[in-house]
Amino acid sequence: MELPRYMQLGSRGPAVTPVLVMLQCFAALQCNLPNHGIVVDMVFGPKADFWMKELQKFLELVPDGGFGPDTRGAVQERLGFNFEAISRFSSGPS
Repeated sequence: MELPRYMQLGSRGPAVTPVLVMLQCFAALQCNLPNHGIVVDMVFGPKADFWMKELQKFLELVPDGGFGPDTRGAVQERLGFNFEAISRFSSGPS
C-alpha cells in the first residue's frame, strides 16, 4: 500500500494506519504512558492531529498537523521510521 502524498485531520482509509502506528509510538515515548488517546482505526482524528503537531514541533517543523513530504521525510530520516514496512505489515499477507 502506498501512502498518499498528504494526510490531515479527517483523512480516512487503510493508508492512515502506518501514520497512526508511528504517532502511537511517538506519543507513548513522549508521555511515557500507554494511554495517549490514539486509536489505530483508519481515521486521522483530533488526537492524531494533536500528536502530529507535537511530533512536528519535536522535529522543528511547522506544526500544521498535516502529514506531507516534509514531515514524512523528517520522520524517516531523523527517527528511522519505515512506513513501507508498516504498510506491508498492516495490510496483511499478500
